[in-house]
Amino acid sequence: RLIAADGERFAEPLVLEAAAEVARAGGEGDGPVTDLLTRAVTLATRQGSLAVARRIEATAARLGVTLP
Repeated sequence: RLIAADGERFAEPLVLEAAAEVARAGGEGDGPVTDLLTRAVTLATRQGSLAVARRIEATAARLGVTLP
């Protein structure tokens, strides 16, 4: 909600990454977790945050999901 309120979207990839980790910890399967992480990598890459994108890819590997 805060991201939408102030228009600052630089942290959104990290918020999506955290949401994926919470989803996995809550028992979600690969589909929802992969969707969140794919969105996060795509957004980070679009923002030019390549180190953040690599971090999220490492999170995907740690969580056992394959990103497209």
